[in-house]
Amino acid sequence: MGTEPVSLGTLAQVNSFGAAVALLLLLNRAVTPMAQNGYQRKDPVQSVETLTALDPTLGVSVPDIQKSVVIAAIDSCAPCAEPLLNQLCSSSRSSEAYEFMVVVQTPMPSEVLAAYRRKFPEVRITFEFDKLTKSLNLSFLPRLYVLKNGRLVFIQHPMQSTEESLRRVREVLK
Repeated sequence: MGTEPVSLGTLAQVNSFGAAVALLLLLNRAVTPMAQNGYQRKDPVQSVETLTALDPTLGVSVPDIQKSVVIAAIDSCAPCAEPLLNQLCSSSRSSEAYEFMVVVQTPMPSEVLAAYRRKFPEVRITFEFDKLTKSLNLSFLPRLYVLKNGRLVFIQHPMQSTEESLRRVREVLK
């Protein structure tokens, strides 16, 4: 009985099989504790309760705002903001009793801001985000608010779509 030579193909198959077994054992070591302890995301999605915990109550007076105003809080993503601004402008034309203000989270490039101001002259665009964050709880974007004579009469709920919120804003403005 002699030993037969082993081909390189057989060695490659054995090495591939060994590598697969080693990978499975490694994955088992990593996955088993997660399954036993419950998987925790490193960047947890905030719950509705967390997002709304600091919301002001309806009827509260908002510091530094003593007029009737519709506020849209947005991020500085120009393509994301344009549809909302278009809809706000159509609402602003039907309600002269309210000022329309867009609060942008981070400053926009000056050419984008200038273009918005030309396209939407009836909407005041401001960067007072930090100032309004505390009083209005700008916890997600975009978010809509309506104040009548400085008092909060509408605040967008996190589960409410922007379209539904705009419909509700139009109802409040009537």
